Amino acid sequence: MFYCIIFFEKSSLRETWEVVYDFMAHENLLDPLSHKYPSFDEDRHSALCGELKELYVAITRPKQRLWIFERTGCAKPLFAYWKKLGVVNQGEFDIFFAGCMQGFCKHEDWNLRGQKFFNEGDYETASFCFKRSGDVYSWKWAKAASLQMEGQNNWHTDLGRASACLSEAAEKYEEIGKLESAVTCFMKLRNFAKACNKIYLEKFDEPSFEEAGDCFKLAGCWSDAAMTCAQGKCLSKCQHAREEIFSSWDGNSQKNGQKLFQRILK
Repeated sequence: MFYCIIFFEKSSLRETWEVVYDFMAHENLLDPLSHKYPSFDEDRHSALCGELKELYVAITRPKQRLWIFERTGCAKPLFAYWKKLGVVNQGEFDIFFAGCMQGFCKHEDWNLRGQKFFNEGDYETASFCFKRSGDVYSWKWAKAASLQMEGQNNWHTDLGRASACLSEAAEKYEEIGKLESAVTCFMKLRNFAKACNKIYLEKFDEPSFEEAGDCFKLAGCWSDAAMTCAQGKCLSKCQHAREEIFSSWDGNSQKNGQKLFQRILK
C-alpha cells in the first residue's frame, strides 16, 4: 500500500523545524559548525511536539511506502535527518508521480483511521486524521472532545488553561449541534446561566424546562428556577424553588407570589 502526504507546506511552524539540527548534533549526525540552528526547549517548542505527533501518525499509516510532496524548505532539516538514517530517497516531481499520488491518496482511509483513534479516546490524533480526510464535522467533534479531555485533565493543576479548553470545547460542540456535550462543559465551568438560556431553552428543538430549572437552582436563581419548572409542569421542583423564594418574603408578598404561580401552573 502506498500513501502520499503534503505535510510541511501546511505547517505553521516554518523555520522552527530547524531545531531538528540540534537533535542531530547531539546524536553526532551533524557537524555543529555546518548549520546555525536554535536549541530545543520543551516549553517554547510545544507546538512542534504536537506536529511531530501528527507526522508520526502519517508516517506509520502505509504498509510499504510513503511519498512526501513538498515545495518549501521547511522539510529540509527532517529530510537531512532521514537521509543520515538511510530511510528516504529524494526525487523530482513529474507527471508519473502526479498520476500515482492521485490514485493512492484516499480520504476514506484517513477517515477510517480517524474513527479508530476516536473510539480509542485519542481525540487529538483523530482530529488530525479527520482533517486530512476532509470530514469537517468529525474533525470539529474530535477537536472538541480533545479540548474537553484536556480541560478535565488540567482542572486541578492549571485552572486557567482548563477553563479555556472547556469554553472552546463548548463552543465547538454548539457549532456541530452536540448540545448535551456543550452543557456538560458549561456545567463544569459553573456557567449555569449559559447552560440554561443558550442550550436548554433556546437550542433544543423542544425547551427542556426541567433541566433548565435544575441549572437555575445550582446557580441560586430561585425565581428563574421556579418559573422554568412551572412552565415545564414540574410541580414538586417548582414548589421547592418557590419555598426558597418565599422564605425571605413577608406575608402579603407570599400571598401575591402564590397567586402568580397558581396562574402559571394553570
